[in-house]
Amino acid sequence: MEIERVQNPVVSYARQYWGLFVTKGGGTSGMPDYIFWIPGGKPLLIEFKDGDKGVLSDIQAHIINQFKGWGYNVEVCISSYEGKRAVARAMGAS
Repeated sequence: MEIERVQNPVVSYARQYWGLFVTKGGGTSGMPDYIFWIPGGKPLLIEFKDGDKGVLSDIQAHIINQFKGWGYNVEVCISSYEGKRAVARAMGAS
């Protein structure tokens, strides 16, 4: 499975269903793949992995733990289903 098959449906869902602004994380090594700008000032950061083959690097794990320690909502998603659920939870849906 290519990573785009996991992340692209989630990005489309967030933009089309919820009307969210979504940006690529990147730029810094270990930064989560995408930032979903949730209304109210609490962005959702998602690191996408390719199914069971995807493993966090040490720097990714460190940065994710640091963001979580600062109170940010950070998820690691291995499927588009997981990603969509993370977006829905961040928007207050169950």
